[in-house]
Amino acid sequence: MIAKPRDIAAFEERNGKGLVVILGTVTPDQQLLLRAALDEPEPALRCFNEWWKYVEIEHTGTTEYRLLPLVYRNIGPLIADKVAAARVKGVAKHVWVSNSRKAALGAYVLDILTMANVPHAVLKGAAMMTAVHADNMRSIGDCDILIPVERAPQALAALAEVDLHAQFPLSRFAASEFKRHHGVSVGRPGEQAYQLDIHWRPLRNVGADELTGEFFHHSVLCELSGRKTRRPCFEHMLLHTVVHGTAWAAVPRYDWLADAALIVRAAGAEFDWRRLADTVARYRLGSIMHAALNQLALTVHVQIPEQALRRLAKGRVIDRAEAYWRTIDPKRVPFLGKHILTLQILRRQESQLARRSVLAALPKIWRSLFDPPPRALMRAAMAIGDDDHVIYLSGWQDLERIDGRWTDGSLAVLGIQRAPGRQANFLRLTGYTLAPPNAPQVVDVYSGWRRLARLTWPSQKLCTQVISLPQSLRSREVLMLQLHIRRPIEPGAIGLNKDTRRLGLFLQDIRTTLSVRDATAVALNLSDGSCDAPVLWSGWSHPEPGGCWTDGPNAVLRWISQRDLPHDAHLIMRCFAFAPDGEPLKGSLSINNRPAGNLARLQSSSGPTDLSVPIGPLPGDREIDVQIRIENPRSPRDAGLSSDERKLGLFVQSVRIAHPNGASRSGSANSAAL
Repeated sequence: MIAKPRDIAAFEERNGKGLVVILGTVTPDQQLLLRAALDEPEPALRCFNEWWKYVEIEHTGTTEYRLLPLVYRNIGPLIADKVAAARVKGVAKHVWVSNSRKAALGAYVLDILTMANVPHAVLKGAAMMTAVHADNMRSIGDCDILIPVERAPQALAALAEVDLHAQFPLSRFAASEFKRHHGVSVGRPGEQAYQLDIHWRPLRNVGADELTGEFFHHSVLCELSGRKTRRPCFEHMLLHTVVHGTAWAAVPRYDWLADAALIVRAAGAEFDWRRLADTVARYRLGSIMHAALNQLALTVHVQIPEQALRRLAKGRVIDRAEAYWRTIDPKRVPFLGKHILTLQILRRQESQLARRSVLAALPKIWRSLFDPPPRALMRAAMAIGDDDHVIYLSGWQDLERIDGRWTDGSLAVLGIQRAPGRQANFLRLTGYTLAPPNAPQVVDVYSGWRRLARLTWPSQKLCTQVISLPQSLRSREVLMLQLHIRRPIEPGAIGLNKDTRRLGLFLQDIRTTLSVRDATAVALNLSDGSCDAPVLWSGWSHPEPGGCWTDGPNAVLRWISQRDLPHDAHLIMRCFAFAPDGEPLKGSLSINNRPAGNLARLQSSSGPTDLSVPIGPLPGDREIDVQIRIENPRSPRDAGLSSDERKLGLFVQSVRIAHPNGASRSGSANSAAL
């Protein structure tokens, strides 16, 4: 008999085999506010008066703010305390105005989608507004719209035509993004907050596209701000409310109990408990729903038919463990618990996979983590000179407006597709972390069961790490990698902002092959947003609008020339030096491990200077490896200029290859031969 892991055994000891999982504690004052929003007027008024005596409204949180309009809707005219009545009415009025704006934006988007012939349905707060709160008293954070996944590119393109854009460039939104994400936020350029979400999956942790089809199949006609659309049926609205509302959040959420109670009441005897039970069973959500309905009955006294609870399978211990661990602070979730949460999400990538036992599902999950991605996510054809094609599969956040993306959680999986015939001797990663200085982030890089390296990442500093690949991985067309993040960090937990994502490594660039560039035809541009940024190999800061600074004593440029180089070719770098107080920059350059010159004559100047050094290529040698050695890098902080702590040396704008007589073609720039 196999012994159960200690974390599972401890969970069973706390919760009992087959017993109900309690999803957290609603405090007495929170229960009073819930009852003031939901009970009949007389007991609701007593609950509100009791709540008002012990709570300072200025110190209440966002959840209370969401519930106060429901209190006003229920008993607003009956509140005798004029101060209390005025405060509650003021919150309700503010929510009404805010909701109206967001609903108007939602209606505008529904018009766009209708003209683009894209089916649509409203979710969450917008659905509650159409089905339960006709008087607009349910606070809406943003307007959520569901569309079929196969129509997502068409829908996003239609919205972009009216200047509603996603948080990142849609041109970089590959097919794998639609599988990995459940939706995107869209807004107009310059808006501080995105108030509209487009979803192609209703739930973040259910990756199966079949659920979207079920939501549409059972949806109900409705109107939002005079526009005809659809909303989920009451059973799916309750499912969405429970799964979304019971997950852990940095700010405690218990207003889902009010939404759930109002949905059940609005449906009345027509609520189809069998449909709900069948849906949660298909996607292994029974333990979550069973625990939520028990808490709903205990906290706000909603009558749940006993037969309905019996239909909702409590699930196996792994399902009940997930229902518990997903509601607590991720920092308190044990190592095994984190892997169980990841496993459950992977099982829900397909509805058939979710219905299988863990042992039956493991082979398919294994293939999703370690096998090459489907051909649909890969490039159909790659030329020998193409850069690596990176396919982000799971455990990643959206692409940021600056190139790169954060890992999300403890495990991130990606594939790197290479052009046929290209060998790869190394794996190069460039990025940074949020780790504090006294506890640098640790990232283990695996390919299957084989650990390629354990990387220690310095705190909040762009860094390049290079791993030598074993011989068995060098010729693979697609290299599958798994990044294990030792300590994911929530920005909100360390006081940076209110971000509750579990971030590990911001991966700015990853590749296994050198970029192919023709620097003899077009100068390589090293400024922000340039496609030539991959030649910045190591020892560089973030590219800026005009170029890029070296950061530290060593910086390397590497690429492969598209053509053979003439024997007298020169490398010409347009750059200027950081030399405060008139101190000359000291250092040297070498190309392909051959000394090429020094920086003794380079002085700080008001404009850029062209530095020309001989390459001395060997016949047939197309690889360019430029090593810059700075003997006296200095930070602006050390020089008393600013708080910038980077150790700066050269600011390089562009790099090109030319014959010696081409070195003087520098426009208005100075020319210095070394």
